[in-house]
Amino acid sequence: MIKRVFLFAGFFLTGWVSRCQSLVLPPAILQSLPMVVASDGPDIWTSSSQPAALAGHNRWQAGVSGEQRFGMAALTDYLGGVIVPAGNGSFALQWRMQGRALFNWQQTCLAYGRSLGRGIDVGAGFRYSRMRIQDHGRAGVADVMLGMFFRLSEKVNSDIYVSYVPAGSENTVLIRSVYRLGMAYKVTDEAAFGCVMQAVDGMKPDLLTALDYCIKKHLRLRFSFSVLRGSWGLSMAWNMGACRLDVFASQHMRLGLSPGVAITYQEKSTIEK
Repeated sequence: MIKRVFLFAGFFLTGWVSRCQSLVLPPAILQSLPMVVASDGPDIWTSSSQPAALAGHNRWQAGVSGEQRFGMAALTDYLGGVIVPAGNGSFALQWRMQGRALFNWQQTCLAYGRSLGRGIDVGAGFRYSRMRIQDHGRAGVADVMLGMFFRLSEKVNSDIYVSYVPAGSENTVLIRSVYRLGMAYKVTDEAAFGCVMQAVDGMKPDLLTALDYCIKKHLRLRFSFSVLRGSWGLSMAWNMGACRLDVFASQHMRLGLSPGVAITYQEKSTIEK
């Protein structure tokens, strides 16, 4: 019964869409949301987009990422994170900084995910975001993340994600509550398709879609598209033993190009020999 409910919701709610701006996430992470559900390998950045996905980690991992938002050096995003296995789950700590002296945005995220068995994973996290504007002072706000991951069949996965800013919190302009439903389908062993319906508190919902394709054993390509915001993203991931190099770019219809690069190191290679 539960499989029918999620299949119905995932495919029919995607018609309920209209324009909205993206939430406060780097474009690369925003564009990769549809494939978080379909991912069959570790990804350190899932802690800021779906803590339940941390349940699949069984080795420590560390990584850094840099992304120049919309071609503006003053809005360059720097991210760093580490994942530490803990029993049946994993902890993730992530730190992010954006901006320069005139404008500065910082965010710290602590998340934990574990498996409940029978194809269900759960996760929770806490984030604190702070912004500083020269001559205007500082402001900060905290939010709580909750997520669930469902393996409905060998080919179909689904997830639910909620990021909640407690009622009465000040400075909610920094970050707002987010509600998301995702669905992914593994077309073949090399290709997967995903879609995400996302709603930000006070805004209209948006729909993101993505296609992930493994060209060779060590090389993957991903194309993503926001149906309503008119933006697209393209990324390439190259596995080099224990290291993975990601090169990516996203194009916003009005704001321009956001290129970036990331490198990740994990305890043991995920490449089969």
